Amino acid sequence: MNRLIHTVLLCAASALCLGCPSQMGTSVPATPEAEGDWSIQLAEYRNAATHIAAAENYLKAAKGVTKWDDLYVLHEDNVSRVYCGSFTSRLALEPRLKQVRTWKNKSGVDVFRRAIPVNMGTLTGDANDKYDIRNAPHEARYTMVVAMFQSSVAENYDRHKQCQYTVNEFRKQGVEAWFYHGQNYSAVMVGAFPESAVIKIHVPVRHPVTNDVSYRDKFDVRDVKLKALMKEYPDLLINGMVEYINHVNVDTGTAARKPRSTYVSVIPGRTVKHSPASTNEPGAWRRTVEGL
Repeated sequence: MNRLIHTVLLCAASALCLGCPSQMGTSVPATPEAEGDWSIQLAEYRNAATHIAAAENYLKAAKGVTKWDDLYVLHEDNVSRVYCGSFTSRLALEPRLKQVRTWKNKSGVDVFRRAIPVNMGTLTGDANDKYDIRNAPHEARYTMVVAMFQSSVAENYDRHKQCQYTVNEFRKQGVEAWFYHGQNYSAVMVGAFPESAVIKIHVPVRHPVTNDVSYRDKFDVRDVKLKALMKEYPDLLINGMVEYINHVNVDTGTAARKPRSTYVSVIPGRTVKHSPASTNEPGAWRRTVEGL
């Protein structure tokens, strides 16, 4: 793995609990159990035109079915989030978080199972929105995802803070890094490329066992700089660690254990054209950070 991304992500993974390694030239104080303003995030809406109305409707519906009196919503310029409760520390919210995640509606569905703990101080002030990938140059259509973060109660992980810390460290090293906060993950991306950098086509994929055919998007990279980045950052990191998965060869049906790869993605909120030879098959699979 490239030394820079390894050092930056190691730094991000340890910053909240161990401080940043000395070779990065800075130190971040430990803060995971510090007193502060914590809450539980139930939902997030980022559509510039509808996020306020959508969040208000969600809040009203949630209050109606749960009868909880500690639900509230906060609106910012381009995002609205629905929260539950206010707590002085991460530890203090854990009993309530367990209750929220295991609550089920009349149909037996645990609708809040993906609720996450949030340090409210990381969502305002030092948010560095200029590095949000959606603020990339208007002609940009593609980027490359190099790392993803997911909040974890067990590991005391705050994905928003980890992600933006990583982007800041990349920027200090002269790397054009961006972030994107999705519903379940936060992603670190490198570069912003025009539509001409990649040709996007639908390709058929046959399941090695069932022989069912599905379609996925394939990105044929043409840009020299993007090709170089793919070689420089080959492994996707999840919460600062390389994740190994079983890759199945669609031709032979054999499986091999390999690191999960970084990948090219369409920038959220932007559209690209398929090549004339491709087809828009129903249910075609898209691998983009917009689906987080």
